[in-house]
Amino acid sequence: MRPGPSCVVVLLVLLETAMAQDAPLLTGAADAGDREGAQVSKGQQEQQLLGQKIRLVEMLLARADKSAAATRPASGDTIMQIRGLLEQARIASGNNEMAAATVSVNTALEQASALARASKQSPSAAEQRSAYQERLAGVMAFRSAFADVVEEKGAVARSELDINAVDQAVTRAEREVSEGRYREANDILQLVYDQVSVALARVRANETLEHRLVFDTPQDEFRYEQERYRSHRMLYDMAMLERNPGPEARNYMEAELGRSRDLLQTAGTQSAAGHYRAAIKTQEAATRHLVNALRRAGLFLP
Repeated sequence: MRPGPSCVVVLLVLLETAMAQDAPLLTGAADAGDREGAQVSKGQQEQQLLGQKIRLVEMLLARADKSAAATRPASGDTIMQIRGLLEQARIASGNNEMAAATVSVNTALEQASALARASKQSPSAAEQRSAYQERLAGVMAFRSAFADVVEEKGAVARSELDINAVDQAVTRAEREVSEGRYREANDILQLVYDQVSVALARVRANETLEHRLVFDTPQDEFRYEQERYRSHRMLYDMAMLERNPGPEARNYMEAELGRSRDLLQTAGTQSAAGHYRAAIKTQEAATRHLVNALRRAGLFLP
């Protein structure tokens, strides 16, 4: 399950904030050798973040390109305009004009996000309801796990997330659903899910979290495992960007990511055939490979 445009934009905002404060977004100590190899200048960090944004814009364009350019000429023009902004960003970066490059890529990112949302086909009512149930289950599972951590750690954990704000957002989503606005409800839950999952990972850094959850059906458990994989996949991207692991660690992490992707595909095939028990085990194995990669970066996560 891939994060939507709003989810990834939120992630980049968090990364930018951490860089601006000159403080790590995630906690945990990497190996000493990797730490030495990871020392980079502020300019290099800016170049890395710029590269991440450019790749994100290209990913969003790939989603919108076929349908938008083929069916709406105005959107096709917008795509050309966005590509022009990316070229401007690359040229400015090559000339070490990072302020100008940042303006161009941020504008491109805003336009590409809007275009991707506009060009996405509207899901059916049944698909919207199913997506709502999946997202709500993910939010509530992680909210429950976070509440358990707060009981253990108190104020230190509580400062990472406003539980009341999460509950209020869920209430807003339920209100939207009661009026038949599933798209709006799903947008609310997606943002809340991102916040809760990242907060949970932060407070559980350097620990192992054992989930004790009860599911009504194997399908529900499989959906939960998909959400857990997605959370770890986001953290993998954050770790690669922020911690900039050394060559040896990077090679290991990328190899583990490749193994996790292969298993993710297998799990999808198994679930499509109705073999949910097997799919759950395969999905768990895929997540374990991401956990291995994150541990190599010094992050011990659920």
